[in-house]
Amino acid sequence: MDIPASWSVVPLEDLLAEPLANGRSAGNETGEHRILRLTALRNSKVDYTQTRLGSLPPNSEMFRVRAGDALVARGNGSLKLVGRAGIVDREPAEAVHFPDTMIRVRINPSALSSSFFMQVWDSFFVRRQIEATARTTAGIYKISQADIGKVMIPVAPLAEQERIARACEAQLSRIDFGRAILIRAKAMLERYHHSVLAAQLERESSLSWNSVRLADVCTAVQDGTHFSPKEQSNSGDYLYITAKNIKECGLDLSDVTYVPTHVHRSIYSRCNPEKGDVLYIKDGVTAGTATVNSLEEEFSLLSSVALIKPRRDILDPHFLKHYLNSPNGYRDMTGKMSGTAIRRIILEEIRNAEIPLPPLDEQNQIVQEVEQRLTVLPSLEQAVVRSLRKAESLRQAILKKAFAGRLVPQDPNDEPASVLLDRIRQERAAQAPAPRRSPRKSGGKS
Repeated sequence: MDIPASWSVVPLEDLLAEPLANGRSAGNETGEHRILRLTALRNSKVDYTQTRLGSLPPNSEMFRVRAGDALVARGNGSLKLVGRAGIVDREPAEAVHFPDTMIRVRINPSALSSSFFMQVWDSFFVRRQIEATARTTAGIYKISQADIGKVMIPVAPLAEQERIARACEAQLSRIDFGRAILIRAKAMLERYHHSVLAAQLERESSLSWNSVRLADVCTAVQDGTHFSPKEQSNSGDYLYITAKNIKECGLDLSDVTYVPTHVHRSIYSRCNPEKGDVLYIKDGVTAGTATVNSLEEEFSLLSSVALIKPRRDILDPHFLKHYLNSPNGYRDMTGKMSGTAIRRIILEEIRNAEIPLPPLDEQNQIVQEVEQRLTVLPSLEQAVVRSLRKAESLRQAILKKAFAGRLVPQDPNDEPASVLLDRIRQERAAQAPAPRRSPRKSGGKS
């Protein structure tokens, strides 16, 4: 990173008033303590409405958040969410505690302003470090307390930090306002999508359609491999499809990996997706999403996705997809989810699920009507997504300019960050307890 001469770049652990702290597990949603949910970390702030009840040990005061604290997500399944942070901008009216899914960062205000810190944390400079050090186990991404402490932070002179924070907030607030409008527009499009599905697929009661067990109208309902292959790469012989590649509109191959032939053969011999089969996410945060496979080629499938092979003579795959994605279908299926850390719909529940089965010609008519009404949505959604990406790029451009020292003027009278940091180190050393001496053993002759 190219920074002004008066700046320094140091590990986060050098800028703390207290050591980093992990939260504690609070068990089931019963107890007397208010515990933050991961959803509380939004828009770089901590939302106190996103809490649950839980029980903490007698030393619960250790896990209470204070004004000025930053909370960082240790892990939440998706790499995009690891390291997400929020600042506690005001003292909670009542005690609020942070869970074991978060790390508390208590910044030394003599070294960093909280606003400046959060703007640094939101920058690509920090994001790249987070993604480089995050670890994954069974598809769950996490980052350790030690790795958070080693994240390098650019430090400007304290007076310049305040000038940068004010300038960033003025410019970023306009971007965030536009981004909020785009997010609302995206939500409206999703609601329209679901209302179309509901209008067409909730004709069941008036038409007295039959209700059938899913496994009875399919030749197979199974899942992919339960062992994520070690031999994955960005290029190779066969596509390796996981939950991240499944979207309602089809397969998204923008972030796909590949496996070699011998790995694919082992997986495909047990689970063989074919064109026209339904792929259904059964594990994780996007569980309950269905799509129809449009690929002619063979590919390998992970166990987070269920493979459903409808009997085409009685069940249209596109009708099944639309039903599973409809409000009723989604509610019925995800209501059977189990697990706490990783939410999943077990395969047996999918097989035993009751679905409506109108005559095939009526299924085809419903699919045609639904897809005709939804034709306009992809282009509108893509326009919104492009605008959101543009807003994020503009945001990052402002942050990059800020942390290159080009957003506000330099003041030669500002105390350099290196002098400030040296003074903090000296103060810390002076406050450290003296090392204990070992008692000297008596010697000599008696």
